[in-house]
Amino acid sequence: MTRAEVMAQADAMFARMDSNHDGKVTPEERRAAMDAMRAERRGDGSGRGGRGMGRGGDRELTLEQTRQMAATRFDRLDTNKDGRLDAAELAAARPGSRPPRDDDAPPSPTQ
Repeated sequence: MTRAEVMAQADAMFARMDSNHDGKVTPEERRAAMDAMRAERRGDGSGRGGRGMGRGGDRELTLEQTRQMAATRFDRLDTNKDGRLDAAELAAARPGSRPPRDDDAPPSPTQ
């Protein structure tokens, strides 16, 4: 995944959340969008309130703020600084994951 792809996703997410198209996403708009996305993933049409929405969960967000958060996250995850997020970098970003260690490698055939 490239930086451009991440930024395009941030733009699309902002557009989806900004239901009244005023250039700001309120906490209520954000909650409604998250509920709708949860319902789509479950496929049951129900949308329940969920956990907090991270930074900015209690304030309005602009597109520029949303893009800045996406860029900051991309930069943090792109540990090898090659401008792409590879499978290992994405896996390391998942909750409960840890970076691979040398002793995680399978034993060589001679051992």
